[in-house]
Amino acid sequence: MDQPLLDSDEIAQLIAGGAALASQSPVQINQRLNTGSSQSGLIGCGTEFDDLRLFQFGDDLRQIDWRATARSQERLVRTYRSEFQQPFQLVVDRNSTMRFGTKRRLKVTQAARLSLWFLGIYHQQNYALGALLLEQESKIFDCRVGGEWLNFLCEALVSPAPPTQNPPINWQAVLTQLLSETPLGARVILISDFSSLTSADRALITELAERTSLSALCISDPMERDPQPLLASDLIWGRTRFFVDGQESVSRIKQAYSNRRSAIKELMSQSGTPLFEICSSLDQFALSLLGGDDHE
Repeated sequence: MDQPLLDSDEIAQLIAGGAALASQSPVQINQRLNTGSSQSGLIGCGTEFDDLRLFQFGDDLRQIDWRATARSQERLVRTYRSEFQQPFQLVVDRNSTMRFGTKRRLKVTQAARLSLWFLGIYHQQNYALGALLLEQESKIFDCRVGGEWLNFLCEALVSPAPPTQNPPINWQAVLTQLLSETPLGARVILISDFSSLTSADRALITELAERTSLSALCISDPMERDPQPLLASDLIWGRTRFFVDGQESVSRIKQAYSNRRSAIKELMSQSGTPLFEICSSLDQFALSLLGGDDHE
């Protein structure tokens, strides 16, 4: 796996798709992802007039420019340029458990696709973009603005897949780093399969959710959801090898996944963090993805 996870055309399409959604439904996006006790103002709520645009559902009626509306015969609202640019921080799992895929793509590839889509959304909304890539040697990218910086982040996110074997993520260390380095009120999105997340991490996730607008996206594979096609398969994972020799083996795999999924849901719910499960075979991302349901 020495090639980038995505090619230039795929990168451009995902960025453009996110930007288009941000232009069409900015309020709905922020409402669906918004959480945490720190509700800082979003970009566009500053004091310097920027432009006029068509009124959208959810806009503040006080921002309607009635004179411009009368001239154009279309309801227009005034937009404002913020005095600062709110940080947007992606935290992307690129460890060995994400190098797994049975149908369309690896889980790490879907994580990269989602990351680019979100970068398109928040670049369009003029956020300062940053990322923390969780690998054997994790990489931190400070929040910055500009097209060149966006391209640099894209290259990092689609770089070749992680090694097949490395230690599990130390979520205590990751969350502690985020608490110390992420600005108060930043928007933070965790993208992972959360295979090494435990109840011991709940307190730190809760604290991060209280300090930031935190969301989590759990990437799953079709075979994890429905392992029936694995019947009579000879499986190898690292140094472990086992044979799915009957329906009982399939049921054990399915139950183990269901238990793990329930534990992650409970942990995120108790910490006040919205959780969205995304299947690695999902091709198109849309606003419905942020509705809270599972997506095939």
